[in-house]
Amino acid sequence: DEAVFAFEQSAQLDLTYDRPRKMLLELYAEEGDERNRLRIENDGLPLDSVLFWGGDSIYEYGRALHRADWQQRAVGKYDLAMAEGKTGPWPQYWKAKALEEMGDNSLAIDGYLNLLANVPDFKFGLYRCAMLLGEVGQQAEAQEIWRELENLHPEFAQEKWEDKP
Repeated sequence: DEAVFAFEQSAQLDLTYDRPRKMLLELYAEEGDERNRLRIENDGLPLDSVLFWGGDSIYEYGRALHRADWQQRAVGKYDLAMAEGKTGPWPQYWKAKALEEMGDNSLAIDGYLNLLANVPDFKFGLYRCAMLLGEVGQQAEAQEIWRELENLHPEFAQEKWEDKP
């Protein structure tokens, strides 16, 4: 307990000094202490504030990380938000988009396809999935999804016509 307290204090004194934080994350992971691991992972936010975040708050935190170009960290928050009850297509969409921005096209495509399996008419998911499939050379699949976009959202597909894969 004293060592943990010392690590926490040293991490708070100099936020650029991340060794204590990394060591705490390892310690809490080894001990299976998810509550404290979550607190440290969220940049030293007070334990009571992080523990009571719901899925919506965690999702918004993920969006803020994503907007700050911290896609890797945002992906984890989107997963956590969904695990904490955030529903709807947006967390899945933004997770896939973050993976795409990180260059992990196969995981991004899987993410878009999973999203479309849950919400088959989500126009932004249809659009990004078709575009990404086209970029990676899966033209037949891209065109099939684009046709679905045209069927379900003809105005949107017309707006994006010049992007058509």
